[in-house]
Amino acid sequence: MRRDDVLACQIQSWYPKFRSVSLRTEIIPLPLEFVDYLLSDGIFLPASCKALPTRTRLGEWEAHRDDYEGLKEEDDEAEEPEVPAFPALEAAVDAAIARLGGAVLPKLNWSCPKDVGWLSATGTPKCSNAQEVFLLLKASDSLTYDLCHAFDSCVDSPESDRAEAPSVAGDSEPGSRSNGGASVAAETDEKQQEASRADAINDSAGAEPQQKQQVEEMEERECVQQSRPSEFVLALRKWFDLRPEMEFRCFVKAHQLIGICQREITSFYPFLVDSHQDLKLQICDFYSNSIHGRFPSSHYTFDIYITRDGRVKLVDFNTYGGATLPLLFSWEELEDIYSEKSTMHHQSSSIATVSSAQDQLHNDKPCCWPSKIVEMRIVESRSGVQVGLRAASGAPFDLHDRSEGSAFDELMEKLKVECSTDQDDSSDDEDDC
Repeated sequence: MRRDDVLACQIQSWYPKFRSVSLRTEIIPLPLEFVDYLLSDGIFLPASCKALPTRTRLGEWEAHRDDYEGLKEEDDEAEEPEVPAFPALEAAVDAAIARLGGAVLPKLNWSCPKDVGWLSATGTPKCSNAQEVFLLLKASDSLTYDLCHAFDSCVDSPESDRAEAPSVAGDSEPGSRSNGGASVAAETDEKQQEASRADAINDSAGAEPQQKQQVEEMEERECVQQSRPSEFVLALRKWFDLRPEMEFRCFVKAHQLIGICQREITSFYPFLVDSHQDLKLQICDFYSNSIHGRFPSSHYTFDIYITRDGRVKLVDFNTYGGATLPLLFSWEELEDIYSEKSTMHHQSSSIATVSSAQDQLHNDKPCCWPSKIVEMRIVESRSGVQVGLRAASGAPFDLHDRSEGSAFDELMEKLKVECSTDQDDSSDDEDDC
């Protein structure tokens, strides 16, 4: 997976081209100050914030005013954090929400804050004003991917680019003096930058702590800029109460649709067992007519939704691999499916006429595989229900962190020690008997 594949999945990249088959969306560029606000620690909202419901009636407050006077004086003495304000952005968001019917689902370039839907009064990421949008964006952990880790899984990271630069200059032909000179100049500039950075670090060793901190912040800022896109946007999507059983994820490999999967794998929907073949035909037709050959990447996934009247709506594009979940598939299975189905397709198409082969030579995109080759997976029984990641949203991190050295890992190690100790004690008792 390359950086271009990740950038192609940004909503501002694909939505203008697929607007007619997607959910209605308005895209607003985000100022750098707002991005810094999202990355800052803590959650600070204006005093007049409408993001949370008012839970105390005015009459009750007046009746107990004396009880709170002492607390109020203590609060006044405490230093209040500076709450940033974005009036222009707030006005633009409120205007867009009004145009979209009064309720929206917010998202950044790739992700939406579904992990903090429990914060809202409805228990969903549905927002009706700008301050609700800001609250969910500020509180969400899933948006950290967009802000800091969008290119973590890419093979063409800045570090790899630096490693490949000398070999590119060395492989250039002798006659290409301009390219070689550019490579040498770029390498020289890079060495100068590294030297200046090293000098700054050496100078900071004997400088004041404040100057040293400034140098460290500069290096951290450069690192963050290399691991995130050049611009961020806020996409406001018109809110619909989507039926989860009609959401599907589709997997494309080498411009071929190879797999379709039920999007909501935490539930069993009996009617899908009887109708999934018809749904597969409908999704394959949608891919062939609306997506095939129009998306720039050759490997990707896309999510769709089938409405009550049978229309297929494009919801989102995602990368093939990386942070994208394969759901009822595994990435290894998808690779095996592609290899097997590709061989099967080539064997079945070997009887094609010469004229159709000539037509294919003049066509930039390969023909779509027939729907019978595409594999579709659904939850076929209650025993096939999977545990969803959303079950961990809103719960303490220690309850679902299984990494080495986590609280859960330490608890399991203690239990193992206690169990082994109990077994040793019981064996000693048996020996005594």
